[in-house]
This record gives sequence, structure tokens and C-alpha cells, in this order.
Amino acid sequence: MRWGDLSFRWKLLLSLSGLAAVITAAILYFTSRQIERSHETLFADAFRREVARFERERLERLSQAQAACAALTRQVRFIATLREANEDAGSADAAAVLYNVVRNELESPAAKALIISKAVFFRVISAEGRIIPPLDERAGLPTLQLSSSGITNAVTGYLTHTNGRAVELIEVIHLPVIDVSEDALIGGIALGFKAELPERDGDGDAALSGIWRDGRLFSANIPPGLGGKLAQQLSQTGGRSALVADEGEEYRLFASRIGQSDANSARQVVLFSTRAEREAEAQLKATVVALGAAALIASIVIGLMLAKTLSEPITELSSATEKIAKGEYEVRVTERGRDEVGQLSASFNAMAAGLEMKEKYRSVLDLVADKSVAEELIAGKISLGGELREVSVLFCDIRGFTALTERMQPEEVIQMLNNHFAPLTQVVYAHNGIVDKFVGDLIMAVFGAPRPGDGYRHCLGAGRCWANGLLGSDELYGAG
Repeated sequence: MRWGDLSFRWKLLLSLSGLAAVITAAILYFTSRQIERSHETLFADAFRREVARFERERLERLSQAQAACAALTRQVRFIATLREANEDAGSADAAAVLYNVVRNELESPAAKALIISKAVFFRVISAEGRIIPPLDERAGLPTLQLSSSGITNAVTGYLTHTNGRAVELIEVIHLPVIDVSEDALIGGIALGFKAELPERDGDGDAALSGIWRDGRLFSANIPPGLGGKLAQQLSQTGGRSALVADEGEEYRLFASRIGQSDANSARQVVLFSTRAEREAEAQLKATVVALGAAALIASIVIGLMLAKTLSEPITELSSATEKIAKGEYEVRVTERGRDEVGQLSASFNAMAAGLEMKEKYRSVLDLVADKSVAEELIAGKISLGGELREVSVLFCDIRGFTALTERMQPEEVIQMLNNHFAPLTQVVYAHNGIVDKFVGDLIMAVFGAPRPGDGYRHCLGAGRCWANGLLGSDELYGAG
């Protein structure tokens, strides 16, 4: 069914319902986007707090290591032996002395109270950044491959170490050794610790944290099954906000490089569950849908009320218009209020009253005047003050009417008059004349007014019709 074939009521109802549906859909879309942006901002803020917390802990460990090794790097024997090792790269004696000094310092009562007592390995570094190999396993992790090339400042880095079947994440702290007498870099010390993995923050952010290094995820709380998906997202987004899912749970992923040193390629990974976001969005959608349904019902109710208020008068006007077209001018519609519909109803009633009055005038004029004259009078084409015209008037009656009808029955007289006037009237109209009046058996016809034309010629034409016997017996009629 086409739109134009629908009734006004259905058009109004469909328009209001469609408007309510469009508004509800728009509210759903924009509120969903707003919730997503709001949670994105909250997640980003929580991620920055998580990174800042982990960075504070990392710098604190670095500071403790620097403080613990300060006494070691000031020992004259250590500095002299390190210089000797720099000059003689293959000196086993120098290496033995260096590692003994470092080990004794790490095992001292003062060092055990600090973080360096937890070190799983240590290495001595030459001035050129070369690792001076230890002579035994007492330096820890003998198979460890470590590079310190180009490192001149105290930095923290991460490396992976395979211990049997397990892969461990090691946090490495590089400490430079400065000869204060010459203010020159003569080497360094590398200390390794089992990495302290970031844990769930205690401020309510509900973050899952870990460290990404060498294509592996090291975490105490991130599900292991997310490793492959994290690798794919990290390679695609570079750590920018992204969504990952695992076993029906969806997470917002953030990643940031740990520290500022180029030597450290590890990244801190933080995941935030979007469950609260999805629940809030679902709840909001349910609320919006409920409000939209209520608005739809309200629009239908209001539409029905408006449709009744508007369609009933319009339907009544349409029906009344059809009756007017059929000539039923007495029809009237109900006038409701003073609004536009009420004014339209009042105008219609005034129009119908005017048409009814004109029809009454026409009916009266048809009884006393020619029909064409009556039409022109109703249309206002004839001046009531009269006009000067040259006309011809024809009178025609029945010869000997009184003697002829005195013994006839009334019905017979009426029949004879009808037979007399009907053809005469046809002749008059055929010659552009009008019948002015019937007087008993007399017919009076006028030619030249109000219909324009040559009245005299038309009058003669009508007379010739009679003369030629078109009306029957000439003995019955008399003309003048």
C-alpha cells in the first residue's frame, strides 16, 4: 500500500511512531558512544597510574642498588683491580679479585638489609662495556648471556633466562663505576634479580598487569591464554588502546615501554576488564529501550487522540462535501472549538448556507422565469435596473379554447395544454428565444433578450416552424 493511500489517522500514527523510534535509536547510539569514550578515558587514567606506580617501584630498586654499591665502588682495591682488568683483559687474577670483592660486599651485613641481597647474579663490566667473565658459579647464572655495550648510566633492563623448562624474567640493574680521583668511567656492575611483576592495583582500578619481553608475557594475574592474542595486538597497535577477548571475557589493552633507555625493550602490559562497561551499557540500553517503548506508547496514545481530534472533523467535512456535490445543500458539520479546524468547519457551514439559499432562489426563479434567465440572475449577469434592448415578442394561444374545453374533463384539458406548450417551448429554445410566461392557453416568448442575437429573425424562424405545420394542425393555433 502506498503512503498516499493511507488514511490521515494512519499517517499520523506512523509518523509519530517512526519519530519515537528514530529518537530512541539516536539516543542509544550516542549514549553508547559516550559510555565508550568515558570508559576509554577512565581506563587511560588508570593505566597512567599503574605505569607511574610501577615506575616508582623500579626507580626505588635502582636507588637502593646504587646506595648499596656506593661503598664498593669507592674501595681503592676494587678500583685498582678493575683498572688492571681493563689493561689486561685476560687476567684471571684480576677477575678473581674483582668477583671476590663484589661477593664479599654483597654478603656483608649492611648489604643483606638492602635489596641487593636478593640478587640472583652479578657481573663486572670493563670500561669498554665488556663483561668480565666470572671464574666459578658463585657469581650466579653461569650460562647467562648479557650485553652492556654502550651503557654509561645507571639503568634498569629486563632479559629472559631459560632455567630448565621454565623461562624466567630477570631484572638487570646496571651501575657505572666512576674513579672519583679522575672523574672517569672505568667500568660497571650488573646486578640481576627475579623480576617483581606488577600486580593488581589496590585503588579499585581492577587492572591485570604484566611485562612483555622477547615475545613472552610474564604476569601473575593475566590469563595465559591471552599471550598469542596480546602478541598480535601489540604488533598491530604498538601499545595503543585495543580490545582483546578470552573465553567470553573482553579486555581493554594498554602497553608502554618500561623506562626511557633504548637498551630496555620490555613493555609493561595492562588489561582492564570491560565487563563493568558492558554491564553499564546494557543497563543504559535497557533503560533507553524502556523509555523508548514508553515514548512509543505515549506517541500512539497521543496520536490516537490527535487523530480523533483531527480526523473526525476532516472525515465529516469530506462526507459533507460529497453531499454538497450531490446537491444536498442543507448539510452542516459540527463546529469544534476556535482553532483552524473549527474555522474551516464554520466556513464550510457558511458556504453550504449560501449554496442552499442560492438553490432556493433558483427554484423560485425557475417557477416564475425562464431557466436561463434564472441562471443569469443568480450569476449576477443581469442588471436588475433593466437594459434597453430591441426584442421581438411572440404570443400564441389556442383558437376557440373556451368553446373547445367547456365540455372536456380537467385531465383532458391538462393533457391538451401539455401537448400544446411542450413543442412550442422546444421551438422557442431552438430559435434562441426564452419563454416569458404561460397564461392559460397562451404562451409568450421573447427573442433578443436576455439572450443576445437578432430577435426579429429568430422570431420569424419560430413562426415559420408553425407555418410549415411542425406543430400539427394550424386550425388549432392563433399567433400574433
